[in-house]
Amino acid sequence: MISIDWRYRSREDFFELWAKSTEMQRLGVTSYYGKMAENWSAGLPVARWVPTADNYERGGFPKAVDTALPLAPGQPSQEVTASAIWTCGAGIDIQLYPSAVTNLQTLIDSALLALDDIFGASGNYTVTGGRHMLKDDYQTESDGYALSIAIKIPTFRLQPRRTAGTTEITQEAEV
Repeated sequence: MISIDWRYRSREDFFELWAKSTEMQRLGVTSYYGKMAENWSAGLPVARWVPTADNYERGGFPKAVDTALPLAPGQPSQEVTASAIWTCGAGIDIQLYPSAVTNLQTLIDSALLALDDIFGASGNYTVTGGRHMLKDDYQTESDGYALSIAIKIPTFRLQPRRTAGTTEITQEAEV
């Protein structure tokens, strides 16, 4: 990730940002994470984030970042070096259901624009595909669309700066 925001570290955090974005609010989209509410209104546009498969890669952004953070909750902040060890490609299907006033293409466009507003165009997320979810054999307003994305969530190693800057001394045994 190019810029690090230490406050947002989970799918649920990013969902909250996405649901509150101006693109989603402008259309009046009702958003859910996980299970759809039993009393949802079919007359309004609806979006639902459903976690899917994740993938992991070793490494993250290419350099360590120096910042001031607490190493554990409740401790005072200190100078630390953060380096990404693993990067999770957190898979999500954003299921979009249009309404009589908001067509499917407008809903897809707004969902993509909201993702760009949150993550930027720096590769912090990837659209991996999309598929129509037809309720019957023909398309109606009750049909949906699943937009598949992967969010890059790094796993950080935090070390005090004085430790991160030192080299480890090792001794090789001769056989």
